[in-house]
Amino acid sequence: MTSAEDAQSRRILRKQISEAALRLINLLALADIDDDKAGPLAKSIRSKVEVVKEVFFDIILLIASGRLDIVKSELEKHLSRKEIVLGFSAGISSKLAEVESVILVLGGVKTLNAEMRRTLAWAWDEVIRIQEEEQNSFLLANLSADIDPLRPVTRPIRPLEGDDAIDSQAGVMKSLNDKLQ
Repeated sequence: MTSAEDAQSRRILRKQISEAALRLINLLALADIDDDKAGPLAKSIRSKVEVVKEVFFDIILLIASGRLDIVKSELEKHLSRKEIVLGFSAGISSKLAEVESVILVLGGVKTLNAEMRRTLAWAWDEVIRIQEEEQNSFLLANLSADIDPLRPVTRPIRPLEGDDAIDSQAGVMKSLNDKLQ
């Protein structure tokens, strides 16, 4: 990333890394060998695949941690200004959701260390607080015919909470498979 000279190059590089990571996840899922039917060669391959998975997940954890640090510093900078900026919460919640999509690949929030869990919870608390401040400070008319025009456009949410949260690698793979079918 540091070798990328401008924002456009970094964006392209991030997209390529994400696509490569998704392909690797799919490849690792395909390489998942049933131990009951596997012979000695398959068990050897399985152990090598597990080593690749561990290295890959360590890299993904570093990516998630780096992205979370970026979100945290953006939030801290925003909060230090003591201004309400229309749309800031939408942009930062999108970035935080991207971090959580990486965390899902790792197996969910439960796989994070305590510091990352605290930072993630703090970030969502701040995003929700900023969303509420925006809703209280700015009244935007929603011009859809079937919706009350004075109803707030957004609502505070925490994506990884509730029944819809995927909290395991198997859940992520099932979700990806469901989307592909």
